[in-house]
Amino acid sequence: MVSFIIDRSITMKTYTALLFFALLMASCTSEPAMEQYGSELTLSEVTPISQILDSPADYVGTKVLIEGEVVDICPMKGCWMEVKDPLSGKMMKVKVEDDVIVFDEESKGKKAKAEGEIYEIRLSEDEAMSYMKHLADEKGEAFDSTSVTGPMVIYQLQGEGALVEVGE
Repeated sequence: MVSFIIDRSITMKTYTALLFFALLMASCTSEPAMEQYGSELTLSEVTPISQILDSPADYVGTKVLIEGEVVDICPMKGCWMEVKDPLSGKMMKVKVEDDVIVFDEESKGKKAKAEGEIYEIRLSEDEAMSYMKHLADEKGEAFDSTSVTGPMVIYQLQGEGALVEVGE
């Protein structure tokens, strides 16, 4: 007959070490803290920005959830953020109602999810010139009028809600 002797002090040390390791692993793999802007997100399936921009007319009027890196924020009022698709590098502007949702400048470089409806803006050449000049003025950049060569069609997400990563 074989018998086993269990040293309870070693068992407790092993248990404590395993518990510490499990907690450490859980903290490393958990989702980063996210700050809520506007309404809570209702969609769970992400539509890649590249998929939307490859056939944008198909998505006009459709509610979608996008995700990516925040690459720019409106410096004047925080009324829009530009989100870059992690795979394709394509970008989409998330426009929100002025003074209702205000994105924080410190969100640049952070991960974000945004939900809303895709819409289309058609601009004549004069309107496009004015719009592009406005964007340059917002950023304090010089405007190159030769960059506008005709009418423009812009597709954006009318943001209802967003989650943006908090912290470093």
